[in-house]
Amino acid sequence: MSGTGKAGETEPRGLGEGSTQVVAATVIAVSGAVAGYFMPLAGYAFGLAAIVLSLLARRRGAVTRWLVPLVIGVGAIVMGVVMQMHYASLS
Repeated sequence: MSGTGKAGETEPRGLGEGSTQVVAATVIAVSGAVAGYFMPLAGYAFGLAAIVLSLLARRRGAVTRWLVPLVIGVGAIVMGVVMQMHYASLS
């Protein structure tokens, strides 16, 4: 027990886990979109990590919130592809 509630009360299993994963996936996805602008490989890695975390959050009970990091994660991967093609065209 974490000591934040009354004695004997426990949080229902899975209530906080899905929300935590959604927040983590959103932070990673936004980081991937920003990093994908400068380093396409980072966009791929962070985008894939965000997609995996959002799908795991869906299984943990995050009703529709898992869609936000999923979409941003796909956007981070697309940003990495676009920037890689842009950087390749410069040389």
